[in-house]
Amino acid sequence: RMDAGPESSGSAFVLQCEQLLEETRVDKEKRKRVIGLASQIVETLNTAKPKGHKGNYRKRGWLKKLGVSFPLLLSDEQIEKQLTTVEEYSWIKPQKIDIIDDSTIRVEDANEVFVRLVVTMDKKLLDTRDFLNGVYHTKRALVLCSIAAILKSEVASVDLSFICERGDSLSPLLRVHRDDLSLDISITSGPEWIKPVRFTPAIGNVRPSWAHGEKAQSKDSCPSPHLNELLSLSIHESSLLLSIQSRLIHKPKLQDAILLLQRWAKTRRLKGLTPLFIRGWMIYLLSAGKVNEKKDMMTSLTAFLHSIANVVSGAVVSVDGEKENLPPSASSAITLWDESGRVNMAGDFTHRELPRIHIECTRALSCVGDLSAASSLFFDRLPFVSIFDHYMQLSVPSTTLSSIDLVTDTVSERDKLNSFIRQLASQIEKGMGERMEQWDVAVIDDFDEDLVEVCLDEWSVSSERPKERKEYRILLGMNPSPQWSSPLTMGPMANSPEVGEFSSFWKGKTHVRKFADSRICVTMGWGERASEATPLKIIGFILSEYWSMCPSSLSWRTSIDSELRGKRTNLERTTKAFSKLSEMLRGVKGLPLSITNVHAVSPYVRGTEPDDCVLAETRGGALKGGSLIPIDGRLPVYKPSVYVQIKLEHSGKWGEDEEAIEALTTAVYVKLAEGLKQLSVLAVATRHDCRINIDEVVFRVEVMNGKTYAILRKRVETLKNAGASRGNLQPAQMRLETFETKFVREQQLSSSLGGLATPYPAYVDCVLLMKRWIGTNHLSPFLNDYTIELLVASQFTEKTKRSIPQSGFHAFTRVLNLIRTHNWALKPLIVDLMSEWNEEKRARMETAFLSLRPVLPPMVIVCNEDEKGCVWTRENPDPVILRRLIALASQTLSVLVENVHSVTPLDVTRHLSRESWRAYDIVLDLVSPLISRLCEPRGKSWKGSMAVIDWDPVEAFLHELNAHFGHLAYFFFNRYRPVSIGVKFKPHEDGLAVSLTRCGGHKRDHNGLLVVNREEVMEGIKIIAGPLLAKIYVPGMKEKKEDIEN
Repeated sequence: RMDAGPESSGSAFVLQCEQLLEETRVDKEKRKRVIGLASQIVETLNTAKPKGHKGNYRKRGWLKKLGVSFPLLLSDEQIEKQLTTVEEYSWIKPQKIDIIDDSTIRVEDANEVFVRLVVTMDKKLLDTRDFLNGVYHTKRALVLCSIAAILKSEVASVDLSFICERGDSLSPLLRVHRDDLSLDISITSGPEWIKPVRFTPAIGNVRPSWAHGEKAQSKDSCPSPHLNELLSLSIHESSLLLSIQSRLIHKPKLQDAILLLQRWAKTRRLKGLTPLFIRGWMIYLLSAGKVNEKKDMMTSLTAFLHSIANVVSGAVVSVDGEKENLPPSASSAITLWDESGRVNMAGDFTHRELPRIHIECTRALSCVGDLSAASSLFFDRLPFVSIFDHYMQLSVPSTTLSSIDLVTDTVSERDKLNSFIRQLASQIEKGMGERMEQWDVAVIDDFDEDLVEVCLDEWSVSSERPKERKEYRILLGMNPSPQWSSPLTMGPMANSPEVGEFSSFWKGKTHVRKFADSRICVTMGWGERASEATPLKIIGFILSEYWSMCPSSLSWRTSIDSELRGKRTNLERTTKAFSKLSEMLRGVKGLPLSITNVHAVSPYVRGTEPDDCVLAETRGGALKGGSLIPIDGRLPVYKPSVYVQIKLEHSGKWGEDEEAIEALTTAVYVKLAEGLKQLSVLAVATRHDCRINIDEVVFRVEVMNGKTYAILRKRVETLKNAGASRGNLQPAQMRLETFETKFVREQQLSSSLGGLATPYPAYVDCVLLMKRWIGTNHLSPFLNDYTIELLVASQFTEKTKRSIPQSGFHAFTRVLNLIRTHNWALKPLIVDLMSEWNEEKRARMETAFLSLRPVLPPMVIVCNEDEKGCVWTRENPDPVILRRLIALASQTLSVLVENVHSVTPLDVTRHLSRESWRAYDIVLDLVSPLISRLCEPRGKSWKGSMAVIDWDPVEAFLHELNAHFGHLAYFFFNRYRPVSIGVKFKPHEDGLAVSLTRCGGHKRDHNGLLVVNREEVMEGIKIIAGPLLAKIYVPGMKEKKEDIEN
C-alpha cells in the first residue's frame, strides 16, 4: 500500500494504471485525421459566402429553407419578448476559430470526442444589452445553425447533430461525424462587449416574467446567479480552454494524473468533480506549489485527493493560487475562479455532494497502491442505484413545477426541476441533516437501460429538438447516520433565540420536552418509538407543508418487510440467557475441573437465524416421571437448541486413552447437571452433551477437549511418518478434520462473525434475508450457514474499497451482485475477518488457489479460519447448484433494482417469498401436521420440564433421501417452511455404459445404456417417508397426482 507519496515505477499498481492510460489514449493516426477534419472545417467557415443566411432573429422561417431546426428550448412568445437594437441576423465571417485539442487530458475512452472548435462570432451581431433575457443565446444558436447549413452543403460525408447537456435549454453544441471521427463546435463572443459586473451573483440577467409570463413579474428583481455562471462560461470559453491547454501542455505526468482522476470521478459518480474542475484544481495545486510537474503521476494524484478530502465548504481559490478578497459563488459549495476571475470552474460542486466527495477521496487514498483495488477505482462504474443504503422515489407533477417559487433563475421546465431539487435539498438538510451521513439526488428520467445517467441529448440538425417533460421522477439516495430512526428531531433549548426559527420551519407543530439530564428543548415528534420509516415521514411533511404534494408522490423503495427478515423477538432473551449460563457454568461447584471458557457457537446468539422458536416452553402433553409425553397424537413443536462449547482447565494434560477421556467427559456432564440442579436449574446429562434450560431457552453444552485434539493430530502424524497407505491414513485424517472443524474453526469463526453482528445491525438483517431467500428458492440443503454468513461478511470487511452497508437491503443487493459477478472458477473469495492480510499474503493465496484449482470445490471462500477456502463448501454447492444460485441471484437483483427506479413499486415481499416448483421433475407434498416447524403450541404450558429439542422429521427424511438416492437426484426444500420437497434427477446419470458399480437405481433403456430407474426411486421414497408423505405429483400436471395418504 502507498501513503501520500511517490510510488516506484515498478509497482504493479502503477503498471496497471499505465496500461489503462495506454488503452484510453488516442491513436496518433486518428488524432491526425481529426485535426485534419477540423482544419478543413475552419477553412470552409473562413471562406464561406452562403446565401439565404439572413433575416430577423425573431422570424426564423429562413432556417427551414436551409434544412436546419432551431436548437433552443424557447417558445416563440419568449423570443418575441426579447429586445435588442441589432434585430437583423446575417452570416458574418467569424472573428476567429480556435482548435482545442484535449486528447492528452480529456479522453476517458478511445471513442470520446476530444477536439472542439470554438468559433468567436463577430461583435456586429451583438448589442451591448444582449446579455438580458437570453438574447445572446438566441443569436449564438443562429450562428450555430448557419455553420450547420454551411457544412451540410460544402463538406462531404459528414453527419451533423446538435448536442446539449441534459436539461440545458440555452447552450447547444454542433457535433460533426465522419466515419469514426467526431468533433464539436461551440459558439462564443469573447468578453469585450459586456461589463464584468453583469456576472456577479447579485445581478439578475433573466427576468422571470420574460421566461414564465406575467404571473412571475413580482420576481423580476431577483438575481440569477446560476444562469449568470452559464453565461460567463460561454463568453469566456475560448480563453478559458486555451489557458488550460497552455498551462498543462508539456506536462505529461500531470496529464496522466488528471486522466486517472477523471476516470475515478466517473466510476464513483462524483458529478461535482467535472473534467473542467479537475483540470482547474490541478493547475491551482501547481500554482500553490502543492504538486510538481517533475514528480511522478501517483504523487500528483494523491496530492489532489488529499487536497479535496480536506477542502471545506465555502472555500474560495483561484487557479493562480490562494488570493485575498475573492468573492464566493452563490450556487456552489466551493469556488474555483479562472485566471480572469470571471468563471467559477466548480459550478457543479453542490453542498449535498461534498460529504460524499470527502469520503470517496479518503477511501481512494487508502486504496492507491493496492493492486486489488485498481479495478474498483478506475473500471467498475457504480450506477446511482448501487451507491446508497436507502432510496426514496418522488414524482414531481407539473403543478409543483408551476410554483411561483421556481421561476427565479430558470428558463425551461428542467431549470425549474433543478431549482426545485436545490430548494428541496436545503429543506431536507435542515429537517433531517443529522439523520444522514451523505445523500444525493438523481433524475430517473436520465437513466438509460443500464441505469447509467445520460448526460447529453443529441438530435439531428434537421429535426426538431425533443420536447421537454412536464413531470419528472427523482430518486433520493441516502446513507443513514445513527440518528436515522430516532422518533424525535431535536431543536434548540427552550430559552434559546433559535426557537422561533425552528418552530417556524416545522409550521408551529413542535413541542417542549424535558429530558433526563434536566435539559428543556423544543422538539418535533414522529412517533413513540424509533422507526426506520421516520425519515419518510419527515420528507412527507416537508413535501406536504412546503410544496402541497400528496403523500402518495413519495415512496420508500428499499424497505424490508419484517416477514422477510424473520422475527427477532427472542434475540434479547437468548442473549440474556446465555450471559446467565456463562456466569452459572463458571460458578458451579462439585466439578472435578473448573470451566475456563464458554463459547456460543450457535447463530441464535448472533441473531442470524430466522427461526425464533428457541423458547423451550412445553405444551400439549402430560408429565410422567419428569418426562413430557405428547397427547392426542400431536407432535412436539420444533424447538432448536442453542449450541455452546466449553473448555475445562488442564484438559490438555489428560491421559492418552480416548475411551477414558470420553468417559471422563460424560462424567463431567453428569456432575454439571447435578450442580445446576442445586441452583434450581433444569439440566439433563447425556453421553455426548448436557442440555440446560435457562429461562425457557435450552442450551446444548459440549466440552472441547484439547487432549483429544492432540491425540488425533499425533495419530495422523505417526501414520504419515510410517508411510501408511491412503486407505489407512484417510479415516484418521477425516476424523481429525471433523474434530478440528467443529471445535476449532467453527468456534473461531463464530467469534469473528459475532464481532460483525454487534456493530453492524445491517449484517444481521442481511444474513436473515439471505437465509430466507435461499430457503424460498429451495437451496437450504446446499449452502452451509457459515457459507452464507461469509458471503455477507465479505461486504462488511472490505472497508477501504466501498462503504460499509448501513441497511440490510443494500447489503443484500451487494451480496447478490457478488454471487452474480465473482469469477468463481478463476478466483477465490477472500474474506479477511481479522484485517490481518496484506497484498503479498493475498497474492500467495490466489497463486495457491490456481495451483490447486482442479481439486478444489466450485465455490472457494478463504477466511482466517480456512486459508484453503473449502472447509464449508467442499460438498456443496456443486457446479450445477452454483450455476442455479448465480442465475437466481441475477434474477432477484434485477427485480430489486427495477423496484428502485420503476414507476410503481413492485411487490418485493411477494417476489422474495414466492416459491415455485416448476423446475423440478417431481414434487413431494408432506403432511402438514407432521411438520414440526409448522406446528403451533397448544394446551397447558409446563414450565420447568425439558422440551423435545432439535427434532425435525423433515430434515431427518431429507438426510435419508440423500443417503439412499443422493447420487441419482437433487432434493430441494425450504428449511423454514418445509411443506414440500422438489426432486430433480441428475441428467448425467442417464445414458451411462453398463457397469456393476452403477446398477443401483438404474435400468437399461432400449439402447442398452443405463438410465435412472425413476419408478424404483419413487417406490423407495414412499417406503422411507411412511406417513410423512401426502402426495406426489409432476409440476404442471396436477391431474396426475397420486394420493398416498389423505
